[in-house]
Formats: sequence, structure tokens, C-alpha cells
Amino acid sequence: MNSSSPPSNAPFSAPPLPWHRVRVRADIEALLAQASPDAPPLVIVTAPGLVSAAGPDWLPALLEGLPRERLIPLADCGEDAGFALASLTLGMGILAPEVGEAVRPRLLSIGAALGLPVLFERPG
Repeated sequence: MNSSSPPSNAPFSAPPLPWHRVRVRADIEALLAQASPDAPPLVIVTAPGLVSAAGPDWLPALLEGLPRERLIPLADCGEDAGFALASLTLGMGILAPEVGEAVRPRLLSIGAALGLPVLFERPG
């Protein structure tokens, strides 16, 4: 598998815990260095509001060159359905807890078609 392509996981509704909140590339690199190469993929999620501030292409750029097969990235898009859709098309799973109810079925459908997680609740 090319390290720049997203993992080809079957569709799923929620990545396993723990989720690791990341803000910079060094956060991801540290997590990868600590994890065994044979461990399940690490679930990484952006901090709330970061995708809205930096744009949906920020997380894919952050992951460039990293072993994507070892990561399940989630872009926390908050209430921004447009950024949620853009993140999906860029190969990122999404977390969109404040997005409107009317938009959720469409996001779920697109995520399922792409094999990407679409979640509407942050972990406890």
C-alpha cells in the first residue's frame, strides 16, 4: 500500500477508543513512535475548531508522508457541514457533533461509500 493513500478499511460506524487529540505533526509522530508497528491503527482527531480555523485540507497536509495504514484520522468539523463534506472527499473521517440533523444522513451515505467513519458524538 502506498503510504500516502488512505487505509482501505471496510465501513464502520465508530473507531475504537482511545482517540488521540492532535494539533501538530509532532503529536502524530510521537504517537507512532510509541506504538508497536503491529498495533491496530491509532485513532487521531483534531481539536474542536481547528478544522474550521485551518481549513479541511490542513489534516491531509499534516499526514503527508506518514504511514496512513497505521492511522485512522478524524477531522472534527463541529457544525460546518461544508468542511465535513470537503474532509470526506479528501479521505478523512469526520466528527461533526453540531452539524444539523437534516445533513447527517447525506454525510453518513458519503462516508459509507468512501469507507470512512462519520461520527456525531465526541468521546466522553
